[in-house]
Amino acid sequence: TRTKMTPLGVFNVICCVLGVAISIYALYVEHARENDASYQAMCDIGPRASCSRVLTSSYSRGLGLVGPVLGEDHPLNVSNAVAGMVYYTIMIFLSSCCSLAGVSLLFSIAGTTASIYLSYVLIFVLADLCVVCLGVYVVNSAILASCYVTWKKQKTAKLHVQ
Repeated sequence: TRTKMTPLGVFNVICCVLGVAISIYALYVEHARENDASYQAMCDIGPRASCSRVLTSSYSRGLGLVGPVLGEDHPLNVSNAVAGMVYYTIMIFLSSCCSLAGVSLLFSIAGTTASIYLSYVLIFVLADLCVVCLGVYVVNSAILASCYVTWKKQKTAKLHVQ
């Protein structure tokens, strides 16, 4: 029997689709800026608020960690935007499977941990503001909250059944 997706599952899917859209835009900005150094993205709103500068920094690939450790040309040193698209696609699948709430929670913790790390880099290392990045952080936080509530409800329901 097929189970109906919960409202929180629907919310998660919407957040993930939004995350994919933001990631696609981030990838577009990366490529546009790499091909034209004078490119000005819509999200470049000031001298210390430039998403194109952030999205083409050394931290925009492999979280800025993979390249120095495994090499800039290593297959795992992918754009954070591409990693985001893969992450959100996986989360769409997990959100539609009610029985995988624990796995969804673990993935969302990983995504939020990456966001916390990148927000630290954004503020203290790059000293910049990236509207696209902030959008990703909000989406990841919403996904984490939703996954936690779903997991908690599922855990509570299982306790009441036993």
